[in-house]
Amino acid sequence: MPAPITRRRLVLAGVLFASAPAAPVAAQQARSTRLYYSDDITHILTNLAPWRRNRETFSNALIAASMDEAINAGVDHYVVQPGTGWVPWWRSSIYPADQHYRWFAETFGIRPSGFGRYMIEGGDVVAAALAHARQRNVPLTVSVRLNDVHGIFYSGVTPQQWRSSQDNRDIQPAMARNLEFISRVHMEHPEWRLDPSPPDYRNARSAAGRLWNWAVPDVVQYRASLLEELVRTYALSGLELDFMRFPAFFQQQFPMQARQQVMRGFLTRIRSALGTGREMAVRVPLTLSGWGALGLAPALLREAGVDRVTLSAHTFTSQDLDFAATREALRGFRVAIEMGQGRHLRQYDMRAPAAERGPTEDYIVNCRPEDFLSTGQLAAAAGFEAVSMFNFVYYRQRAAETVDFDPSREPPWATLRALKQPGQAQMRARSSFLGTVFPDGLPERSVPVDVPPGGAPLGLRLNVPAPARASSGAGSLRLTLADRRSMRAPGADAAWQVMLNGQALTPDNSGGRTTLAPDPPPGLAPQGWVVPQNLAKPGPNRLEIRQTGGDPTRLWQAELYLPA
Repeated sequence: MPAPITRRRLVLAGVLFASAPAAPVAAQQARSTRLYYSDDITHILTNLAPWRRNRETFSNALIAASMDEAINAGVDHYVVQPGTGWVPWWRSSIYPADQHYRWFAETFGIRPSGFGRYMIEGGDVVAAALAHARQRNVPLTVSVRLNDVHGIFYSGVTPQQWRSSQDNRDIQPAMARNLEFISRVHMEHPEWRLDPSPPDYRNARSAAGRLWNWAVPDVVQYRASLLEELVRTYALSGLELDFMRFPAFFQQQFPMQARQQVMRGFLTRIRSALGTGREMAVRVPLTLSGWGALGLAPALLREAGVDRVTLSAHTFTSQDLDFAATREALRGFRVAIEMGQGRHLRQYDMRAPAAERGPTEDYIVNCRPEDFLSTGQLAAAAGFEAVSMFNFVYYRQRAAETVDFDPSREPPWATLRALKQPGQAQMRARSSFLGTVFPDGLPERSVPVDVPPGGAPLGLRLNVPAPARASSGAGSLRLTLADRRSMRAPGADAAWQVMLNGQALTPDNSGGRTTLAPDPPPGLAPQGWVVPQNLAKPGPNRLEIRQTGGDPTRLWQAELYLPA
């Protein structure tokens, strides 16, 4: 949760919101944004696509088809994530994947997935992607997850436990799908984990304890040796080190200075292995407040020779940062704002009774083109050189849950090319928003946040992109608020006073349903206010919310839609 809004924070916010406005769109039009596209590869089997309607098994042809759709949409630089990072999906002599999957099948008696069978049969994800990137004349970077929590929950389970788990409700069926992604090294070294105690497979929250503890020298040595082998074996354009999968590397009591020592040594080794002329990038938390716990800082990255910094909010597109101050702090790096397919996590649905919940895939509210384009324009105005798309294909249906391919669930591919010239993009409306995202590694999130009745006003920042022309007409503000206790819609007596840049707004009594704003997703109906013409200014804007009646509420999402 964010820290309480104190008087000091409001005074500081006053300085923040008085900062220089964004550059006009006309001044941005000459600049071109470099477009990176990060492909997690696993979607090839987990989701349906126009080029995989019949659930074909994993192959080089499907890797090429996945790459082609993004390259054809205008991507400048392709990024491949070869699996979760625990089992190398490339030719490794340190931990050969084909041997791993054979060991897995023999030990647990489970047939490997299509990915495992591909590796057993001599497949190589990195080689296949590199060959196709060369054919398409596109640079290829490999992004490696340094400490991914995906799939490791059951690390350390024995074959005997597995065989007896068929009648044990504490061992979930997902174990069969996850086991093959856990390396034998991870299985056999509990002393390398953040929590080396015997795993409790009944506690779903304990998964993060199975992440590796980077205070253990053997952990750093093993991870660095795999990466050194990777970059020396393949002629990659660059390597991205993914600190967001998962942003937990040290036990809480481990000193901050010692964390930086560990990371300085690790990054220096990787820079040396890459040599000159190949890009070293890091995928790190969106805001710098999340870097310290990881042992990272801008000065340390400069010293280690990092070239590009990708700012991430996990699988979400977020505008919850000070764009100008962040760019200034990262002077000397190429900076990319990452955009995921989601803009908001509907956590309030997760609190509802199971019978009232929507499909799991609907918990993430997906971005619309104007969300991407507005965020791209904000980043370009602050001097960000690049955009990195992440999980862009996850608009699509899950292969395990549906029968027929649905073309209406396709990602907005046309938006990618428009992101390269955000100042020239045609938008239905400018979109400024604060949405709920996964909290890990992001300690200074604006939402969700409580709005206590009768308390001090809640102060928030909304970043507004510049209009393409003289703005005409009013805008619309929508706030998704829920009763603090029940997580349901606020009571009838709930009331709020809302101000933008010091001016009180008038409720619109329509839940923000205007021609500018898209229909809200199912769930809580948002509250709406009219934003007078020209009240919102390009750059940071100050939103204040004071609850004047009713039971305590919680703000989950704020959306501002303005004429383009």
